[in-house]
Amino acid sequence: MERAQNWGRIALWALAVYGVLLAASTITHQPDYSTDFPSYANYVTTQQFLLSHLIGSIAGAAFGLIGGAALLVLAGQFAPQLAGWGFVTWTFAQVGLVSIFGVAAFFQPAIGRSFLRGAGDAAIATNEDVYGGTLFAVAGLSLLLFIAGAVMLGIAVRRTPTLPSWAGVTFAASAVVFVLAFLFIDVIQPVAGLGIAAAGIGLGVGARTAAAEHLRPVDLS
Repeated sequence: MERAQNWGRIALWALAVYGVLLAASTITHQPDYSTDFPSYANYVTTQQFLLSHLIGSIAGAAFGLIGGAALLVLAGQFAPQLAGWGFVTWTFAQVGLVSIFGVAAFFQPAIGRSFLRGAGDAAIATNEDVYGGTLFAVAGLSLLLFIAGAVMLGIAVRRTPTLPSWAGVTFAASAVVFVLAFLFIDVIQPVAGLGIAAAGIGLGVGARTAAAEHLRPVDLS
């Protein structure tokens, strides 16, 4: 158990990395392909777009899962049901979103290059076929699970005396804002990502401090 706790305290820092990657990968946003396909094609064929999805989104999701597992280990002692269901929900959300990121990372550059080489209407039609109802349903469900998982994990952190309560609140609130910003005001997504990073730093520092306090010798004189 102690070894798992030690791992959890180290793995918490993955949430800070996750938040930074979310912030960095949402600084710019692709043009709307339904209104300006040429600009969309130019944007999705850049190296910045590819690296943003490979590193910021796909690798970022891995850091998010590691951080979620750390919360399960550390908060599961005090709020086992919330931490357990929160982690399960968070995991399904990350896997669902990674499937969308994979489409973006590999399909969009290909369709963008096809358009720029003269495919025109065929490229537009293929893009619309891929970005249809099924993909948006998966994305919508994954975003709902993302919010639910973050909120449950955040509450579990609040019930864990060895972790700072403010970090749990910040993590949950930032995750909710990140999703709402994606839907309505995408320019504030980087701020929400930095909120998750701040929560990860607070959790890492708080867990380490609590462990040091626990190991400090008691003066019996």
